[in-house]
Amino acid sequence: MKNKPAAYLLETFIAPVMLVVSGAILLFNPDSATALISTILAWALIGIGIVVTIALVLRKDYTNIWSWVQIAGCFALGVYFFSNPLVLAKVAGRILGLILVVEGIRNVKYATSDFGRILSVITAVTGAILIFLPLSLSRIIMRILGIVLLSVGVANIFDRVIHRKSDSGRDNIIDADE
Repeated sequence: MKNKPAAYLLETFIAPVMLVVSGAILLFNPDSATALISTILAWALIGIGIVVTIALVLRKDYTNIWSWVQIAGCFALGVYFFSNPLVLAKVAGRILGLILVVEGIRNVKYATSDFGRILSVITAVTGAILIFLPLSLSRIIMRILGIVLLSVGVANIFDRVIHRKSDSGRDNIIDADE
C-alpha cells in the first residue's frame, strides 16, 4: 500500500466512522445532544456577561443600571442552563405544543372539509402531547438526525470500500489531461 496523506485517510475512513458513531449516539441517547446545545448556550451567555462586564469596567460606566441587569441576567441564565441542561428543550417543546394546539383549534373552526378537520384535530392532539411531554420533540428530532448521520456514514463507508476495489485497475485508464 502506498503512503497516503493524512487528509486522504481522514476523508476516506475517519470521517465516515465519526458520522456512524455520532449517528449512533444521537439515535440511542438523544438527550445528550440537547444537553450539549444547552451547555454551549450556557457558555455563550456567561461569556457575553464577562465581555460586557469588562467593557463596562474599562469605560468606567458604573451608573448604567440596565447594563448591569443584563449582565446579571446573562450570568443567571448561563448558570441555570448549566444546572438544568434539558430545560431549553422542555420550554421549546411546550411553546411549540401551545402553538400547535391553538393552530389546531383555529383550523377545526375554519376547516372546509372533513379531511381538513381531521388534520386539525391531529395537529391539536400533537400539540397537547408536546405540552405534557415536551422532551419528546427534541428526542424525535435528534433520533431522526441520528438516523440520517448513520445512513450517510454507512453509505460513505460502502462507497469508499467499493471505490477502493474499483480503483485497483486505475493504471489502465488513459486520462485526457495527461
